[in-house]
Amino acid sequence: MKQKHLIWATAAALTFLFSASAMAQPRHAKKKKVVEAKADVCPFTDKWVEDETKFEDRKQKAHATFVPYASTASMQQDDYYKRPWLTPKRANYLLLNGKWKFHYTADWKQGKPEKDDFWADNADVSSWKELQVPLNWEMAGYDVPVYNNVGYPFENKPPFITAFNDNFDKNPVGSYRRNFNLPESWDEGKRVFLHFDGACSAIVVWVNGKY
Repeated sequence: MKQKHLIWATAAALTFLFSASAMAQPRHAKKKKVVEAKADVCPFTDKWVEDETKFEDRKQKAHATFVPYASTASMQQDDYYKRPWLTPKRANYLLLNGKWKFHYTADWKQGKPEKDDFWADNADVSSWKELQVPLNWEMAGYDVPVYNNVGYPFENKPPFITAFNDNFDKNPVGSYRRNFNLPESWDEGKRVFLHFDGACSAIVVWVNGKY
């Protein structure tokens, strides 16, 4: 089995959605010309946080959620086919819900984990706490839950992020990491997509130390 080290960070008050998905092209597919970053170089910079033109970088276009099956018969034999609130048992997918290593930064400009202690392939996160995924980190005691029916939770000065002088943390960042193994059968020319059902309000992803 191929082990994957998946790490991602979310920031809570960005004015745009940024997400990246990990995918492997099938061997027989015609590859698009893509400039890949080296494994030890991360193209993500703090400037992206206030750049409203940085949107859906290396992400698939939005569409309805698909759950892949090996065949129509396999899909119809799954209880999920008639009861979509259940967890699929015959689908070709790997659920990543559960305990993740977690690091919280109250202000996105201060104390963010760097390469050697976060997204590098061999980074040591043994001292990090664990957090259940999915979960709003406010419900685990980080920062304060925010409810807005009008206005913004930060000053309306796009694209600049200026937090109000209140009791909330200043655009916090949560860093997550976990290891997992892909099924061996997925090496047989299959594309692999990384799917997040939702996040507030941006995601940056590295897999095996690569953006």
